[in-house]
Amino acid sequence: MKRFFQLTITLFCMLISVAVSGQRIVDIPVSQDPTMPTDISPFINGDTTATGERVDNNTIYRLANGAVYTTTSRLVNTAEWKLHIEAVDLTRTAQIDKPVITRTPNADGAYQPVMHPQGDVELRNLWIIGGETGPGEQHNWGQVRFFGQGSTVIVEDCIMEKDRGGFLQFRADSIKCYVNNCIFRNGGNRFILEGNGRGIDSRQFAMDTLVVTNTVIHNIVDRVFRSLGNVTPHNYIRFDHNTIFNQFGRHGGFVMEQTHNFIFTNNLWVNPNMMGAIPRYADEQNNPDNEVNKLFTLDTLVNPTNVTISNNNIFWTDDVRAIWAKHDTVSQPPVYSTLIQQAMGDTTGGYFSEPVELRGVPVRITEYLDDLLTNPQAEDMFDVIVQDIVVAGTARDFGNLYDFLGIADGAGDFDPCYDLEGTTSSTAATDGGAVGARTICGLVTTSVYDNVVNNNLGLEVYPNPMINTTNFSYELKTPGLVRLSIYDLTGRIVEVLVNDFQSTGTFNIEWNTPVQMPIGTYIARLQTQEGQMATKIMVSK
Repeated sequence: MKRFFQLTITLFCMLISVAVSGQRIVDIPVSQDPTMPTDISPFINGDTTATGERVDNNTIYRLANGAVYTTTSRLVNTAEWKLHIEAVDLTRTAQIDKPVITRTPNADGAYQPVMHPQGDVELRNLWIIGGETGPGEQHNWGQVRFFGQGSTVIVEDCIMEKDRGGFLQFRADSIKCYVNNCIFRNGGNRFILEGNGRGIDSRQFAMDTLVVTNTVIHNIVDRVFRSLGNVTPHNYIRFDHNTIFNQFGRHGGFVMEQTHNFIFTNNLWVNPNMMGAIPRYADEQNNPDNEVNKLFTLDTLVNPTNVTISNNNIFWTDDVRAIWAKHDTVSQPPVYSTLIQQAMGDTTGGYFSEPVELRGVPVRITEYLDDLLTNPQAEDMFDVIVQDIVVAGTARDFGNLYDFLGIADGAGDFDPCYDLEGTTSSTAATDGGAVGARTICGLVTTSVYDNVVNNNLGLEVYPNPMINTTNFSYELKTPGLVRLSIYDLTGRIVEVLVNDFQSTGTFNIEWNTPVQMPIGTYIARLQTQEGQMATKIMVSK
């Protein structure tokens, strides 16, 4: 009987896997003229009927691996439909295989933002070049902004670069965002000192959930996370197993304003707040301590304020310290603001400092710091933007070139990993493994969900058969993003009951069937970071 049950569940999962691929998919064609890439804007924004309704609210727009696409108008959606864009082949995650989304001017000659969605968003295995407008010009800002209050944003296996502001900018409250296996790079202003160039920016809006894992963030002028003036506290922010380097931090590192839960664990942070080490150039907009910038700051303690900072390797390289010694006597920026220390209580174990050498990353970026400290009013500082070596000899060649193809492409120089042998960092994480981004280094393969069948999740439904109402229960041993969906036997999603970050414990979910739902057999699919499980439901009404 047990073997029959396991076989049945396996068949259900196979059915779902095949059926979900039958979800409406729009493959956007590749232009045959390489000088005029396909504009995806009309395919997505214009995907409507003759009377203006969306053709289907459950559509995946797919882009060919390795192809280049453009936008001439910003991509938008509403709360009624998800903006879901991904590569045709999600397994080909090397940079050279990612579909590129860039911008070209519209009929009026203006560059429009890439996307300003109003609802849920899912971006998978894409390379988004945000603010680039021309050779050597300042990049635009605000290219990817989210305006959907209470919406969910998933960004996985993406490269995002060249936004003058932040790579992900949130302009509404209560957004849930999950970032995994991404690279954010080249953020800020060229040649001059200004405060833009952030990783993730929520400005005055309060995040419900922000989880960033296995992501590499580098060559940014300002903060990794910026919040500025949010009246409502952030609910849950977690950065885990990321690698961050070449971060100047003119206004700090993580400016949290106020938050109920902030977790920073197992990260490798090389040369944080490079600019913040010099107090006279820190220029913090809202420094709670009225001093030189810290790596982590809070402006207000709320009830509760839970801060967990542990098992991180944070250090500064000798070339950066040499520049500080040339211009000032500060040895390094302080790590914790006063309120961060109060919230943590015991800061022991928050971080250690072990210099490890990243195998292949841009390092000449320190010339920008030297130019800045020599003359902060200069407008010809070293270009903070590191261009791909493919632009060598063109109008976009400003001398700061790098081969970003990387180890995943089987060529190139980019390798933000370190040799594990003999290092404390190799076993310093909370699980006994290595700190820093793991997936790009081949140490672990992760995704928003683990798709291995796991019958230990304990997914149960009762009563079953059901008439109008039933209940689902399941148990989580690992916190993470959870999705509980109902499918019909054609693979169409009937309803999504859960799409949220959940902690450990047992969960009970009630489902009231839609009024017009036909009787018959349906499938409930539970997806978690521990695996997935499915079960059959009989609806008889």
